[in-house]
Amino acid sequence: MLFPEEGTLHIDRITVEGQGLYTCEATNERGSVESSAHIWVQSSPESLFLEIPTLACTCVVATLFWLLLTLLIHKLKQPNSTNGKAEYLPIILHPGEEPLVEHCDRLQYDPAQWEFLHDRLKLDGATPSEHKALMTELKIFNHFGHHLNVVNLLGAGTRTGGLHVIISL
Repeated sequence: MLFPEEGTLHIDRITVEGQGLYTCEATNERGSVESSAHIWVQSSPESLFLEIPTLACTCVVATLFWLLLTLLIHKLKQPNSTNGKAEYLPIILHPGEEPLVEHCDRLQYDPAQWEFLHDRLKLDGATPSEHKALMTELKIFNHFGHHLNVVNLLGAGTRTGGLHVIISL
């Protein structure tokens, strides 16, 4: 409500049906007072016609924003189609122009912590390229450490003419 000049009251969102005589009565223990005024509505139909489309557009935009936000959250919660290792390795290893194998050559492996005796295992042999790939995986597992959502390294045997990696799921 606005009082732009003496004796005038400006009320928003009132229709022509709302005009007429209004009476205000105040009563307490000492008595009662009453005052009446006649309200005339000066209609401005363009403002009423603008409010409804504005409200409708606001609702549509809010609904679209809510749907977009819901889809984004659903997409973020959805697991990736890859096994995850290829995605996380570049972040951990800080890749540059070098291939992944050269990054893995710089990773450390502590035999005292991970070595497992070969005579306790009985396995088939592997080609040199398979041996190199397995050693790369061993270094990567060692770099990751233990995590509930990743295959974990339990031990390895690298000393007596072969390579064995023991992992847990």
